[in-house]
Amino acid sequence: MTKGTAVPPVSILVLAAGASARRRGTDKLLESVAGQPLLRRVVHLAPVRPFWSPRLIETPHVKQP
Repeated sequence: MTKGTAVPPVSILVLAAGASARRRGTDKLLESVAGQPLLRRVVHLAPVRPFWSPRLIETPHVKQP
């Protein structure tokens, strides 16, 4: 980018919710991937930029194991 060029907004949408028939019927967002819940891993791996910040994370109420 050249000096003075506006940075476009960045949006990240994670679509993985509800029970998974192929993964023992557990909630995909809470499934362990590399030792942490899927949702946490995806959010932490998302590119961090000064112009990006999470706006809303909505999950169903689920009793954690």
